[in-house]
Amino acid sequence: MLAEITKFHTYLQSRSLSEHTIESYLHDINKFHDYCHGFFAVGNSPLTPPSLRGEGGSSEINHVSISEITPDIIRNYILKLYDENLTSRTISRNITVIRMFFKYLYIYENLAKNPLKFIKNPKFTPKLPRFFTQDEMEKLCSLPDTDTFIGIRDRAILELFYSSGLRISELANMKLQNIDFVEKTVTVIGKGQKRRTVPVTTVAIDFMDKYKKIRGFNVDTDIFFLTKDKKTFTTPKLYKIVKDYIKQIALRSGYSPHTLRHSFASHMLSNGANLMAIKEMLGHASLSSTEVYTHLTPDLIRKEYLEGHPRANKKL
Repeated sequence: MLAEITKFHTYLQSRSLSEHTIESYLHDINKFHDYCHGFFAVGNSPLTPPSLRGEGGSSEINHVSISEITPDIIRNYILKLYDENLTSRTISRNITVIRMFFKYLYIYENLAKNPLKFIKNPKFTPKLPRFFTQDEMEKLCSLPDTDTFIGIRDRAILELFYSSGLRISELANMKLQNIDFVEKTVTVIGKGQKRRTVPVTTVAIDFMDKYKKIRGFNVDTDIFFLTKDKKTFTTPKLYKIVKDYIKQIALRSGYSPHTLRHSFASHMLSNGANLMAIKEMLGHASLSSTEVYTHLTPDLIRKEYLEGHPRANKKL
């Protein structure tokens, strides 16, 4: 099975997925492999003679054969995940990754049967993303001290993040030549190496322009946002900077830099933006990923209805 996991790793890389996504998939697959290894190590393999099965079986098995993995083994693994008190959402994600793995083997590696063919994912209620109010976003963006180099840079980061709904990795990899200060747009390479151009607010462009003037041009990289030592940011480092600002305004836990992306989308929707336009700006592959934001603002939608419909507040 280890050889198949290595091939699956290469396959994932060929799909231009992010390193974080690939690492997450491999973590789930390796966890499943460890379970199978333990299962067969106690002599539970159907190829093991009956006299050696159970507790008296061999513990020296170092190889798990894909052909020996049955639907019952996968069902037992799912039960184990439930025993670990994992959420239905997490368990569903694990099953989805394992399903991808066996589908890959079935299509590309001539696996005779797919053991997950009749196994369904557990149902779960989609988790609604948290977002900041518009007042909270105003407060967040005003936190950096713009009398300093770092403050101007951080203000530009926060304003761009909120104005265009970018991912933190897209911010970290933003290049100077991909910013159009005249047209007020940025071009980013998103998931799957998909290229998209996103509008930028005037406020964000102004702070980005201020940062550009003090950023310097005699640097070894064309990455736009740099550390105070004029080095490129890693995504985790930039994540921490934004997270530190968020901690100053968040009234409870559960908020992250990705919350700014959610805030962008929910505020766009509540202010009348077309859902398809939001989908394109976020770089979502499917509209279903964007539709989650339609559940975020029922109060705002009702307010708009009451104010906008000619009969909403009138008695017949």
